[in-house]
Amino acid sequence: NPFGTKTFGDVPFTIGATATSNLPVNLISSNPNVATVSGNTVTILSAGSTNLIASQSGNQNYEAAAEVSI
Repeated sequence: NPFGTKTFGDVPFTIGATATSNLPVNLISSNPNVATVSGNTVTILSAGSTNLIASQSGNQNYEAAAEVSI
């Protein structure tokens, strides 16, 4: 589900992503000077723009998923 627009000064927030393969989804910030992701917690560090990028490695049953910007 979308989490809406966040701004500098907002408290850290939790996000989650799931996949039908049950493989873990990794989340990173496209601009770690603006926001960081640790586990499922996003912390906004400064004003600016960033996207969160979700990726998923594959295994013997599933190919790796394409990165998605959220």
